[in-house]
Amino acid sequence: MKEFLESVEQNHPFFVKESLSTAIQIKEHERYLGAQDWSIKSSPYYIHQKPLGSSAFSPEQIDKVGGNIAIEKALWSTGGKVSVSWISDYTDQNIPDMVIPFSPNDIVIPAGPSKIYTNKLYLTYSQPLLQNFGGKLDRLNYELSQYNIDFTEIQVLENQEGFVLDLGMNFLGWTLLSEQKRIANERLNLAQEQLQQTRRKRQANLVDKVDVLRVEDAARIAKQNIVLIEFQFKSKQAENLLTLVAEGTVNRLRPVILTTLTTVVGLLPLAYGFGGTDPFMAPAALALGYGLLFATPLTLILVPCLYVVQNDVKRLAARIFRK
Repeated sequence: MKEFLESVEQNHPFFVKESLSTAIQIKEHERYLGAQDWSIKSSPYYIHQKPLGSSAFSPEQIDKVGGNIAIEKALWSTGGKVSVSWISDYTDQNIPDMVIPFSPNDIVIPAGPSKIYTNKLYLTYSQPLLQNFGGKLDRLNYELSQYNIDFTEIQVLENQEGFVLDLGMNFLGWTLLSEQKRIANERLNLAQEQLQQTRRKRQANLVDKVDVLRVEDAARIAKQNIVLIEFQFKSKQAENLLTLVAEGTVNRLRPVILTTLTTVVGLLPLAYGFGGTDPFMAPAALALGYGLLFATPLTLILVPCLYVVQNDVKRLAARIFRK
């Protein structure tokens, strides 16, 4: 019994399926950890302006290149968010020098630097004060998924225990019936040997007729016990018959329907003359197509029902003739 159950636990796909249920929930639990990971954002840009204003102090053109890089992280312990951002840009502007006419030489006033560098660093922290204070809402889905893992583990254990219990009960039932049948056969053999010995003694006038009848009755009882045990065997098989018939019907449902539909659709042009008629093949195509359409529900519904009815009739007949 122990070896049988251990072999089932190691080889039956039911236990693999149940273990995968827990593994799936664990992976679902881990995916929420990504909400508190660091995230990075980058926004580079380029600006070109030309021409600008007509003022003497206005630049003739401006070229600006820069970028914004920020990293952000949600803090589940407090519910806040912290971010660090760095902004940098470079400006190249062409501003002509200002010339003041003056005799004998013009006065030139430089416009100033044409290249400008700017760098900014920001540290930002935001903290909710009401609903999500302490990060309760941020951690909610993560914590709830842990309950799902615990529930799945308990459910898997219950399913495995129920499966093992059913197998164990069936195994014990079959083992008990097998042992009872073996003992009944040994009793029948002993009863038949004793009957032969008693008949020989009766021929030698060593025992009375009553002794022969008593031994014959013991042999008859042994045979009845064997018949009863065999009936119990058949009853045990009948318990699983409905399940086997249902599973077989479900497994064959898709292949039978697909085969029937593809065949019937393929016969439609020939049967109804799409693209040309054939007076000899059209009746055969019609008979074959409608025969498949009629046989499909018989195969999927009526035949399994008749199989179960046949088993019930056999059990009823065996019960009647045994009486």
